[in-house]
Amino acid sequence: MFLLVFCFRYELLRCKIQQPLASNPPEDLNMWHNIYSGTQRFYEDKGLSRFTTYAYKVFVHNSVGFTPSQEATVKTLAGRPERGANVTVTVLNHTAIDVRWVKPSKSASCFFISPSCVCIKMNFKRTDF
Repeated sequence: MFLLVFCFRYELLRCKIQQPLASNPPEDLNMWHNIYSGTQRFYEDKGLSRFTTYAYKVFVHNSVGFTPSQEATVKTLAGRPERGANVTVTVLNHTAIDVRWVKPSKSASCFFISPSCVCIKMNFKRTDF
C-alpha cells in the first residue's frame, strides 16, 4: 500500500507594467519580483502605487517540480485627489454670482491619500489524479 502526500508550496511574483502618474519611469518597471513564498493560497499585496498596472503569476511547487500559472493583470485605483480645484467667485449683480474653477495642476493631481491594496487569492484545482 502506498500513501501519497502532496505538499504544495507557492511563489507569487509581481511585475509593474505601467505607472502613468510617475514623473520618471520607475526603476522596477517590467521587472518580476518574488513577493510571497509559502503554503497559503492567498496574499494581500499592500503598499502599491496608485493607478498602476501590475501583472501577477504563481509558481506551484511540489516534490517533483513546479509549474507556472498564466499571468493575471490588475490596475490599482487612482484614489481621491489630495487637493481640490481652485475656485473663484465674482458678484455679477444683486441676484447672481459667477463661480469658476480650474482643475488642479498635474503635480497637485498626482498625489492621493487613499491606500492601494490588492488581495490575491490563489485557488488551484488539482488535475494530476
